[in-house]
Amino acid sequence: MSLLNIDGGIISIPSSRCADGDLDRLVVGRSEAADIELTATCAEAEPEDIPAVVEHLRELLNLVRQLQFAPGLYRFADLAVEYQLTRPSPARRFLGEMPAPLDAHPMLIDTLRTHIGNNFNRRRSARDPRCRVGLTSNSDPSNTCVRVVI
Repeated sequence: MSLLNIDGGIISIPSSRCADGDLDRLVVGRSEAADIELTATCAEAEPEDIPAVVEHLRELLNLVRQLQFAPGLYRFADLAVEYQLTRPSPARRFLGEMPAPLDAHPMLIDTLRTHIGNNFNRRRSARDPRCRVGLTSNSDPSNTCVRVVI
């Protein structure tokens, strides 16, 4: 079943007819065929759970868009940390304060945002011109460079 229009839509595929890896190829194939970059979320659901899962997938898709992640197919496992950080919880404030030491280093903040936006893909981040921090050995105590591993 498929409900698609110019703004997007829903595709429902029986699990028995589509392996998980096939979904990635489906999104890439549709993206290439339409000559546009597609962003999608996916999950497996029992028939009676489909309405709730569709709502959850819409939330995840909105999160991907808000965080300006690269186009592609996202599963909940890909977004679990980001999803949790956008929900009220006792840990949220604590986690939100963890990067505070980076405030004095805007270049590191930009690099971290870019790396997160690249879905924690180190190779993609290394090629991204917005990642302006390189690796250094930092073995010389007079060297003030920061060692960053992406």
